[in-house]
Amino acid sequence: MSDTYGSRAAFIKAFVFTIAYLAVTGWALSGIHELRWLGIFSLPGIIAAVIFARRWAGPKTDFRNGIFQPLAFWPFILLIVLVLLCQWLYLPTMLDSLTYRLPRIFAWLQHDSLRHFASAEDRLNYMPQTWELATIPLVQFAHDRLVWFWTFASWIVLYLMAYDWAFELCGNDKKSKAMAFIASTSTFAILQSASSANDLFAGTLALLALRFVMNFERTRNGREINWAVLSFCIAAGTKPHFAVFGLPLAVWFFVSPSKPWRAFGWIWLPLLLPVWLLCSPTPSFILNHQTYATWGGPGQDYSRKGKSPAWNIALGTVMIVEQNLQPPVNPFALMINKKMDRLVDDSELKKTVPRFNLRCGLLALEDSAALGLVTSILFAAGMIVAFRRDSKMWRSWQSAAALAGVICIGLGLSHFVSGGSGRAYCGFLYFGLPLALAGWNWMKPATLKWSLYLCLASGVISVVLAPSHPLWPARFVQEELAGSPRFDKFATQIKIYRQFSERATAGEDLMRAIPDGERRAVVLIWQDRPLLPLFRPYALNRELLFLPPHSSPADLNHLAAHYVVTDALAVQEYPELCGYLEKGGDYELASQRDYTSTLSGGAETWKLYRLAGLTNGVSLPSR
Repeated sequence: MSDTYGSRAAFIKAFVFTIAYLAVTGWALSGIHELRWLGIFSLPGIIAAVIFARRWAGPKTDFRNGIFQPLAFWPFILLIVLVLLCQWLYLPTMLDSLTYRLPRIFAWLQHDSLRHFASAEDRLNYMPQTWELATIPLVQFAHDRLVWFWTFASWIVLYLMAYDWAFELCGNDKKSKAMAFIASTSTFAILQSASSANDLFAGTLALLALRFVMNFERTRNGREINWAVLSFCIAAGTKPHFAVFGLPLAVWFFVSPSKPWRAFGWIWLPLLLPVWLLCSPTPSFILNHQTYATWGGPGQDYSRKGKSPAWNIALGTVMIVEQNLQPPVNPFALMINKKMDRLVDDSELKKTVPRFNLRCGLLALEDSAALGLVTSILFAAGMIVAFRRDSKMWRSWQSAAALAGVICIGLGLSHFVSGGSGRAYCGFLYFGLPLALAGWNWMKPATLKWSLYLCLASGVISVVLAPSHPLWPARFVQEELAGSPRFDKFATQIKIYRQFSERATAGEDLMRAIPDGERRAVVLIWQDRPLLPLFRPYALNRELLFLPPHSSPADLNHLAAHYVVTDALAVQEYPELCGYLEKGGDYELASQRDYTSTLSGGAETWKLYRLAGLTNGVSLPSR
């Protein structure tokens, strides 16, 4: 009999191994300023992953049935097709991807090493780099066309992981597919699987650490501990707040009755430790301390820390609950937001936690989506049913996993509250998945079937109507209604959602106006503005240069660049330089364009300056 479980376990280990290999190799190549070789060096890692997967799986493993058979479920195939269609038709549009996640990959490749850049956008520097290192080969082979790959793969891994847990409970293939489908079709998972966001990537790796822990409890194989730690390090190396999972992981390691500390191969620690550290946020912390004299970087300001841990946990929990209960479409969003904004402002809660808000959107966005209304209700219902139908569930590993997730959310919130806390901590909510699966296993077949259809409907709506990548006929209907005088109110509400594609190309025309022979351009852009389009057309021989805020004209002249790009708010960070460009006489305005660089701010004027007297300059007509 073939070992189908072994094939899925081997596939998941190959997934983790490949990411770890790219992270370690990337840091090594960066250390000798040869980062551009990572694309070529990724091929041996992929080959090694395939070879090791065969070894891990065992001689009787059937990869075809073990991996593709669980995926052969028509609702999941339908969503896969829709997601892949979105990825094919649309460039990256998520704000984090545009402002710092992807731009710094191109900046690193231009400089041939990972380094910090003195710019107004500090997130280019202080955020951990593991996801970016894994993405560099994709960028080298296809620019920004394949940057969604790791998140999409994480979605597949999440489904297979849920399938395994479900099959352990019920032993029925069809029922396991249904439960795995419900588990993997939250608004958070669906929208991120079709984007370049990496919260799902980090959340899946953290959940994999839990899976390897349970594998050890079942097999007492000490190698599972290494995989658990490696998965945890990659998750924290992508999103640093996942580092709080280290506490429950350490408690398990030293306190579990199975005595993992005895089974662990301590003799291999000198070899494993460097790999763990390079996959973790440790290199980022070291670079931050060298640049900013703080481990976390300048982003850990009061607006995220709040007044006190108690207030952060209380108000952050309210935000997480509210954001997780958002439906994929909310026609009452405008009315609700007015009332909620008034309530929050009158209560002065923003003075306690500046990022606190209770806003909701007309449509679910990849920038802020959490579990969503349907999945949140089903998760809660599954947990309640599990406790009611099985009194031993209180002492089960499923309950311990859910408790670990609650502890991690509390630890994270005590220090870090973002405006999108529902998305930021959604990965920890998935620690309640094993418990929810236990409850779903007790549900009647008819109830489970209707739950599946609800998740399918919610998933299709989320993908098709997503403002960042609307599919036909949603895009056609939006354009027709927005252009009709009878639907002025709708046009006003939908306008902000139709600007995603404009934001994703802000500044691109100005960069294309620079002659091919010019290899250096200075970029003076305020924070939270798109930087990725400025790297188009992609060319490693063109170097974008950055300056720290409040730089002087002497700093600009020292760079010896013939072209300078500024956005509308550059004057706030570079007042002296903007005045010099306008009136100094050394530079002249070559072109300017109005771009929607932020959804709420409307059109802003970006400008391209060139050194006065250039004869090969090309300008675009202003509009």
